Amino acid sequence: LAVDLVFASIKHLSLLHAALMGVSAYMMLGLESELHWSFWPALAASVAATVVAAGVLSLILFRTTGYYFAILTFVIGEIIVLAFNNLTSVTGGSGGIFFFSNAGFAGMKFKTVDGMFQVAMLVTLIAFLYVWFVRRSRLGQMASAIGDNEPLGRAVGMRTTRIKQQIFVASAFPVGIAGAVYATSVGAIQPGDFSAQLGIAMVLMALLGGSGYMAGPLIGALVYVGLPQVVPLNAEVATGIVGFLFIVLIRISDAGIAPGLARAYRYGVSLFRRAIGRARSDRVDSVSVDDGEITVGGAR
Repeated sequence: LAVDLVFASIKHLSLLHAALMGVSAYMMLGLESELHWSFWPALAASVAATVVAAGVLSLILFRTTGYYFAILTFVIGEIIVLAFNNLTSVTGGSGGIFFFSNAGFAGMKFKTVDGMFQVAMLVTLIAFLYVWFVRRSRLGQMASAIGDNEPLGRAVGMRTTRIKQQIFVASAFPVGIAGAVYATSVGAIQPGDFSAQLGIAMVLMALLGGSGYMAGPLIGALVYVGLPQVVPLNAEVATGIVGFLFIVLIRISDAGIAPGLARAYRYGVSLFRRAIGRARSDRVDSVSVDDGEITVGGAR
């Protein structure tokens, strides 16, 4: 959802959000394990650190556009992962950080399967509502206008660079929550958990489901994550099937699954209405009156 907020609004493809998620995750476990912070203060600090990191990096990122922006986000993301590997006194190096707590809220415990599922659904709902609100806000509307035609936006007086920076920083908020909750849930994180592979997966989920549609990233995540679990094959083959499905969907519906489902729904509704209209027309045509006799469907 966060990646799609940036891509759908300003048409910039970010591969950095996985590393930002790592910033929040390491901050969360570091505060809980080393400083013995409780869940809520650590969560707030982790999200704030992620947003601040996104704000600082946005000053560099938006000096570029297009493919250069995507490449730069990839490079900075890998630099952050290298920092996770090398700052052993802070991050634990390649071994990562391990800290298992009994944290939870609203009766949901992170360390139980049911609790983790409920927390994941809650975080997804929060992210969904947040992205929905941002897209419909004044900032989201201006960002969409810039994404559609940036030169025109500059011509009418929009501060396009600042607006793009703001929408990027706004996208870091749900990533910060996800990283912190993920770290507390699993209790063990390593630098490889937030590599470019995760960043590319986030992009694929958004594009596969349908960028620009609120339900698109959720549908893409269900297919990308769920299909390998359902297909009775090894993980590599199942991932290959997902990749093949992605290519086929691009050929059939270049906008993703969500708009394809929307078109199929509209087509089905139109067929249904056409059939109803034809049935009513046939019913009317079968009625005739001749010399006081009424004929309905051949019966007098």
